[in-house]
Amino acid sequence: MKAVVVEVLGDAEAEIAWRRFGKGDRTDTSRVTVSPLVTIKSRLVSQANVEAFTVTITVSLYAGYPWFTDWGRDTMISLEGLLLTTGRHDLARQVLQGFGAHLRDGLLPNLFPEGESAGLYHTADATLWYFHALDRYLAHTGDTSLLVELWPGLMDSLGKHLARQAPFGIGVDPRDGLLTQGQEGFQLTWMDAKVDGDVITPRRGKAVELNALWHRALTLGSTWAASMGGTTVASQLGRAAERVRASFVERFVHPVTGGLRDVVDGEDPLDAERIRCNQ
Repeated sequence: MKAVVVEVLGDAEAEIAWRRFGKGDRTDTSRVTVSPLVTIKSRLVSQANVEAFTVTITVSLYAGYPWFTDWGRDTMISLEGLLLTTGRHDLARQVLQGFGAHLRDGLLPNLFPEGESAGLYHTADATLWYFHALDRYLAHTGDTSLLVELWPGLMDSLGKHLARQAPFGIGVDPRDGLLTQGQEGFQLTWMDAKVDGDVITPRRGKAVELNALWHRALTLGSTWAASMGGTTVASQLGRAAERVRASFVERFVHPVTGGLRDVVDGEDPLDAERIRCNQ
C-alpha cells in the first residue's frame, strides 16, 4: 500500500496539485508540470518509508479554478485586488517576475495550457495590462528595484509594438499611431470566444480598449524611462503617447452619440458604428 505526504503552501495549493497530478497513476515518479509557474517534483513512498513530495511553487493566479490555469490578462487585471490591497506584496512581486520571464517577441503569454511548459501568446492586451499591474505594484510598494529588473523586457515590448514586429499583426499604424491587431483564426482581445474553430468576435483592427491600454503603456514607459535617466527615450515615448491620445479622440469618439466606437479600421465597416453595451 502506498502513502503520500504533500508539503505545499496550503490546502488550496495541495488541491490544485492533486487535481493536475490526478491524470493517470498517482504512483508515477516522474516530475509533473502543473504549469511553468507551478511545478511538482514527486517521490514515491511506502508506509514503511514515508517521505514527502517536494513542491516548488512560484506564485501564480488561476483564472478559473479548477477549469483554467494561468492567464496573463486575468492575472494582471486582478493582481491589485487580490495581492496588493491585501498586503501580499511579496507574492505580487513573484507573479510579476514569473510572467516577465515568459515575455516573447514583445508579448506576455495569453495562457499556459494545463500540463504544458510553453505558453500561448495569442493576446493583444495581456502585455498592456502587465504595464498597468506593475504600475499598481510600484504605487503600493515603492519597490523600484523590480522596475529596474523588468525594464529591459518592457522596453523590448514597447519597441516591438512600435515597430510592428510583434506576432499576430500586433503593432502601431504609422498613419495615426494607434495600435492595430488581427490574424485569421485567432481571438486576440478579451472577447475571445471560439467555437469549432470559428472566432465569434474577431474585432480585427483597432479595438477601443487596446488603444486606451496602449496609451497607458506608453505614458508609463515615458515616466519610467525619465526616472532612470533615459531622457531621450522618455521624450520619444511621450510623443507617441500624445499622438495616440489625439488620434483616439478623433477616431473613436462618435460625433453623433458621443460614445466610443468599438473598432475602427476593421474588416467590417459597421464596426465603426458599433458601441459595445459593456463599455
